[in-house]
Amino acid sequence: MYLNHLTMGKKLRYSFLLTLLFLPLFSWGQCPTAVSISSSEGNNICQGTEVTFTANVTNGTSPFTYQWQIDGSNVGSATNSNTYTSSSLSNNQKISVIVTDANGSACSVTSSAYTMTVNTNRTPGVSLTSSTNSVCPGQNVTFTATSSYGGPNPQYDWYINSSSSPAQSGSSNTFTTAAFNSGSNTVKVVLTSNYSCVTNTTAEATSPTITVRPGTPSQPGSISGTVEICPGTTQTYSIAAVPDASSYVWTLPSGWSGNSTNNSINITVGSSSGTISVAAKNDCGTSTTRDLAITVKPGTPAQPGTITGEASVCPGISQTYSISSVVNAAAYNWTVPSGWTITGSDSGNSIDVTTGTSGGSISVSAYNDCGTSNTKTLNVSVQPGTPATPGSISGETEVCPGTTNTYSISPVNGATTYNWTLPSGWSGSSTTNSIQLTAGSSGGTIEVEAINNCGTSSAQTLNITVKPGTPAVPSTINGNTAVCPGTTETYTIAEVPDATSYTWTIPNGWSGTSTSNSITLTTGSSGNGAISV
Repeated sequence: MYLNHLTMGKKLRYSFLLTLLFLPLFSWGQCPTAVSISSSEGNNICQGTEVTFTANVTNGTSPFTYQWQIDGSNVGSATNSNTYTSSSLSNNQKISVIVTDANGSACSVTSSAYTMTVNTNRTPGVSLTSSTNSVCPGQNVTFTATSSYGGPNPQYDWYINSSSSPAQSGSSNTFTTAAFNSGSNTVKVVLTSNYSCVTNTTAEATSPTITVRPGTPSQPGSISGTVEICPGTTQTYSIAAVPDASSYVWTLPSGWSGNSTNNSINITVGSSSGTISVAAKNDCGTSTTRDLAITVKPGTPAQPGTITGEASVCPGISQTYSISSVVNAAAYNWTVPSGWTITGSDSGNSIDVTTGTSGGSISVSAYNDCGTSNTKTLNVSVQPGTPATPGSISGETEVCPGTTNTYSISPVNGATTYNWTLPSGWSGSSTTNSIQLTAGSSGGTIEVEAINNCGTSSAQTLNITVKPGTPAVPSTINGNTAVCPGTTETYTIAEVPDATSYTWTIPNGWSGTSTSNSITLTTGSSGNGAISV
């Protein structure tokens, strides 16, 4: 009747009024025709969610009673409430309701089942890893959060140590930072989950301890050790220990040797100067170096050259010995044979000595702070010295003028030659221990000296007397020139100066002798003859 009136266009206003007037009359006494269920939370919920179901009845006569059922089983008794509330639903449970109106059970309707999807509640979780657990100051560490049940758009808040303000917030599950304190540190991440069903919305995790190691060590202090040194020597250099250094790096001049990783080093010095450097080191870096300039001295001098000076000397005399200056020598050491004395400085490259009586070696070495050279040696011999005074001169001490005489001495030990000195007017020469002389007209002294390279001895002397010489021709013989035979005659001459005797010659057959200037003769028997004297 209603639908007819709705479709009749010409009588539309009348039909609507009629429907309003008579609809109650037609509806009274009609059973419910349908009932639907609505849910306050829909049909997809989390476990434990409180849901209110509402029955929506079509037609029927109130009051209505409602029998709620889960999976076909009544939930409690029927009530006049069209709602049912539960927070203990399980997945796939079916909610239905039987509605009975005022006309009794004959006038009831059952709803369709309202199937619930109940999702198990999950507990969000988060774990945290770091790219490293030990860093140097200023070194970044990257932390990575791995979440469970974080939902499609989890949020992460990152905290360093005990800070209450996040260092980073957002959807990134990584966090990179170097903002650590020295020593031990931790990073915390708080996960905020948007997973649909969770027991709570946040979870947190704390990183393993992040240790910030000591930073690059500071520059070492002063290097202790000798700064002027000799080549080839062993030297020790050191520094005070540097805080937080785990080892040390030493750098040496070219040609030096030595190795160390601690704060002290033993070094063998090379031949050239340079700089010793040391740096402190740990895992986080190497410090600025500390330097020490080293001067290498010239080293032990070379062996001196040839010693200049007499190799064969006389005893007790002054001599000078020298060498050329040796490069880098500070002074010299001289030694001389036993019994010799150095009369001046003994540290220069020249010495003055007084020789002894025996030979040996003169040696010299050059030295400086770095050592003493090999010695240079000169072998020296000492000659016998000035000969002794010769012994007695053998030979005639009274000679005739113009005569040749030989004089001699015994050889003198150590003499190489002899020097003879003659009286004035005498002649002869010799360098041996014997000499032949031609006497002069006057006497004097014969002297002889023994000589060698070391000197001339005192003279030995011999006084010589020269006799007067051959007497002059006697003067006229006095006596008879005509005599009788057998008579005695005397003949004389004047005395001849310097004559010591006379030699008379008489005629044959005569007799008589004399060595004086007078002779007595016995004449012969006949003939002539000559008397000479």
